[in-house]
Amino acid sequence: VKAGGPVMIPLILLPIWALILVLLKLAQFAGKRSSYRRLFCEIDRILNGQDAEGVRAFLQKKKGIAARVSMACLKKNIEGRKGAEAAMKEELMRSVPAFGSHLNTLAVIAAVAPLLGLLGTVTGMISLFEVITRFGTGDPKILAGGISEALITTEVGLIIAIPVLLVHNFLRNKKNRITAELQVLSLSLLNRIYPEA
Repeated sequence: VKAGGPVMIPLILLPIWALILVLLKLAQFAGKRSSYRRLFCEIDRILNGQDAEGVRAFLQKKKGIAARVSMACLKKNIEGRKGAEAAMKEELMRSVPAFGSHLNTLAVIAAVAPLLGLLGTVTGMISLFEVITRFGTGDPKILAGGISEALITTEVGLIIAIPVLLVHNFLRNKKNRITAELQVLSLSLLNRIYPEA
């Protein structure tokens, strides 16, 4: 850290910030797809008994996006499929963006880390040239400080950026799969309630 210079301070903070965001996203995504499937299977089972009121009572006890989307569809069933579909889409548009929260921040961290490394390289080279101006090039130990500052920050920036970028891609794909699953299950519920359409 000392050899890397002042740029190392934000470079140390970036992976800590990224780790916190990754843990938050993993906790948010954990078991979502399977819980959605279980919820929609239970709704389907209740609907097999032609019990729309039973579904409403069941959904009122549940929390989460899937329950809200299903309830939106049932609330508008007096307006027919068009009303139910519009209500479902509206709820999906309102709720689904929550899955993407903090993913852009991870992408920014992955982009900023190598730039900070490059900044450290520039400041290291400036320090090196100042040392050369004062003392000349006779002592290699004096030159080593500026060179190490330049190289260490670049290396650390890349070490941070590469895994954060890979994790960002993994989480983005996971978010897309969860969103697609929710949309498919919502559509299947709509088709289950309005089979004639």
